[in-house]
Amino acid sequence: MIEVAFNLDKFTLDCAYVAAHSLLAHTSKAVRLIFLLENSAPNISAAWIKRFQSLPTKGFVEFIKVNNTSFRHCKSLFGSLATYLRIYAPQFAQTNRLIYSDSDVVFTTDVTELYNLPLNNAIIALPGGVEVASRGDKEKAVLTAFGRQPDDLYYGSGLAVIDVAQYLESHKIARCEEVAKKWAPNLLLHEQTLWNCVFSNAEILGLNEKWCQSPPLKKGEAFSDPVSGIIHFAGSPKPWDLFGEFFHHSYHRWARAARKAHRQKQVFTKYFNLFSFQRAYRIRKQYAVWFGSVINKL
Repeated sequence: MIEVAFNLDKFTLDCAYVAAHSLLAHTSKAVRLIFLLENSAPNISAAWIKRFQSLPTKGFVEFIKVNNTSFRHCKSLFGSLATYLRIYAPQFAQTNRLIYSDSDVVFTTDVTELYNLPLNNAIIALPGGVEVASRGDKEKAVLTAFGRQPDDLYYGSGLAVIDVAQYLESHKIARCEEVAKKWAPNLLLHEQTLWNCVFSNAEILGLNEKWCQSPPLKKGEAFSDPVSGIIHFAGSPKPWDLFGEFFHHSYHRWARAARKAHRQKQVFTKYFNLFSFQRAYRIRKQYAVWFGSVINKL
């Protein structure tokens, strides 16, 4: 059985459902889906629980509420602290291997290969990123305090393959909480910086880029289609956000997965959904940049 964990809040229900559906559509083995929610978050509606539980997992779908108040002083992600829940994910695994994935993704291949990836004594496999030197001064101060060198890689956290036993035995959860308590004002990229602090270079294996591919945001940028791996719609606004179908150049890639998951009506219903407008307000600065770039091209 393959175990995959996602963070979940009221703003990510649709995209998490489409992500899970695309994962299961390409995976032949039984899957245990773990959806982590903040302990203080409102309960998910019965309709959504039924929808998730009807996914063809050949396994289990579980919703687990997690107390993440240790991160209450950290920067939120558009008002939500759900981004820190991934740090706790391994303690809910039933096997010694766990995949964590952000919910703003589409799976286009079987993740069995990813799940069985040899970690070669590493504790966690993460997408490679930029060098530590490229981070802001405050964040570099944190990373340097934990031994990171300027030319070390600053890894992403949108996808992780985790050796559960080593993760728990090395007390990574407690270490993340300690770093957050001391360095909260310096943390710009949330849990991503925490993982880069508490794992040494030897404890991290870099993932092949096919497992965390960022689609083009501009017309004319090269991107193979179909893609065999995982497409990560990083940044905001997302393809499923308000007006995404008009302005997001990779909207069709997400829409294809949404149709297969029978969530194509979301294209219309989001304009009658209060949560959509609440999220739009939270990411208003990103919308301003988005619309500004579109206007500049006219």
